[in-house]
Amino acid sequence: MLEVVPQTTNQPPQDGGAPVVDKSRVRLWQTHCDDAVRFLEEGQHRKARQKFRSALKEATRFGESDERLASTLLNLLACEIELKDGELSREEALELIALSLRVHLNCYGKESEDTASCMLNVGILLEAYDQFYQANSSIEQAIAILRSVETQSPRWSTLLCHSLFNRAALIWSSEQLRPKREEALSLAEESYKLAVELYGIGDDLVDAIRSLRDSISSSIEDDAEFEPETFTLF
Repeated sequence: MLEVVPQTTNQPPQDGGAPVVDKSRVRLWQTHCDDAVRFLEEGQHRKARQKFRSALKEATRFGESDERLASTLLNLLACEIELKDGELSREEALELIALSLRVHLNCYGKESEDTASCMLNVGILLEAYDQFYQANSSIEQAIAILRSVETQSPRWSTLLCHSLFNRAALIWSSEQLRPKREEALSLAEESYKLAVELYGIGDDLVDAIRSLRDSISSSIEDDAEFEPETFTLF
């Protein structure tokens, strides 16, 4: 899910042991982030990814309990998902995922929208590297977190809608997860209701969820031969 997280230099120290960072490094980090966001707005995702990677090099100096590092990682994950060009090796992707999860848990704890957003993006990226069970587990955790916090904010609703859809699509598209088709149908139905409320009938995401829901439903009702389909994850 391409969710551009605001990046700001106004980061208070997390604790007395937080590293002291030169202000010029903070300004450089902010410049890279601003450039990345501008490239995203222009639809230049590869240039945006490169800028977020440069921002990450600076953000790692802030420490693993710094929200600037967390937001940089989340935006980089979103770029990698949007491109899905295989530029990252599996090992590099897993390293990025591990760091992202660790930093988000350090910054926000387990029960927060930010951590749920990270879990969702991690799941989508894992799916791109054929890590289906791990992807399913990560998105399932994102859903569980969102249900536990239930803020009912627009961001919460959007994250839950995308998490439900992505997990349903993952189950439907993966032969390994075939036994969970009935659960996938329930997820798709809930996601569809949320999407209609958020975006309205006729939206591309709403149409994609409806198509997924109908495909799963027909398969279950007809007890047809399972033929995995591919749905683009949002």
